Amino acid sequence: MIYAALSEFPILALASLGFYISFRFLQFPDLTVDASFMIGMSLVGMIVHNHGGNDLLALFLAPFLGATVGCITGFLHTSKYLGINKFLAGMLVSFGAYSVCFRMCGTAELSLFQDREALLSGIVLDSHFRIVEVIAVSVFTVIMYCVVSRLLDTPFGLAIRSVGQRPSILTVSGYNSKLFLIIGLAFANAIVAIAGWLEAVTSRNISLKNFGIVINVLAAVLLGDFIRHMVFAILPRKWRHATNWLRFMLLSPLAGALVYSMIRSFVIKVLTGQFVITITTDLQFIIALCIILSIFAGKMLGTSVQSEDTSS
Repeated sequence: MIYAALSEFPILALASLGFYISFRFLQFPDLTVDASFMIGMSLVGMIVHNHGGNDLLALFLAPFLGATVGCITGFLHTSKYLGINKFLAGMLVSFGAYSVCFRMCGTAELSLFQDREALLSGIVLDSHFRIVEVIAVSVFTVIMYCVVSRLLDTPFGLAIRSVGQRPSILTVSGYNSKLFLIIGLAFANAIVAIAGWLEAVTSRNISLKNFGIVINVLAAVLLGDFIRHMVFAILPRKWRHATNWLRFMLLSPLAGALVYSMIRSFVIKVLTGQFVITITTDLQFIIALCIILSIFAGKMLGTSVQSEDTSS
């Protein structure tokens, strides 16, 4: 169970990190993560399986395609002539991306086991070294976290963070807030596309039935918010102000992804052993229940912390 959770954690953590940027910083509930995640996976199938290329080429191309998907969603929402709702814009892009992914792979189900020598550059191919692969992928996720947190700590990152929180700052400074919203969505979906690439090269299987990653990353983000509020309430007051809050906030989706992966693996293990027939239905119900409980707990704990700060 722990191994399965640790194998799933790096991919979910990267996808949650990208979704967190759009969901919290841009105040944009971006359903495009389904499209960018699957495009990152499908790109591996197209380059490695259909054209005999290397997965590293797919790694360099995945963020560009993910960013393109994010730009399309942002354009549909901010366009003067369209102005489509946030949810609908992401839904339409994800809906259309299914056909694009199908064209890229040539099929809805694609196994990459026969292309093992092209995956991960021929490193860690033997099943006996899967634990080494998990460690390597986890290190890659940590590196991505450091890069993202560093970028968001620059003036560029400050502009992106201002889009959802204080767009008037950008307007007063002479910047176009709509343009930075599109840039922020492109940045967030580029990260999610890398997560899709990582899923393809580690699982060695591409399935277009995986559409629906958005509910998993949403659960991870909400669990991460709950963990962050809980840690904030436990920390002494003098430590709260000394903490680098940007890095601390970006850690929350990673922590939520780890907890969610553990819960998911536990639920699958329990249901596989006792309720084999109803595994799919029960799993979705328990995930939805976890999301509701995490929202409730986060609201309650967040309110208590806010009231404490106000009283001080």
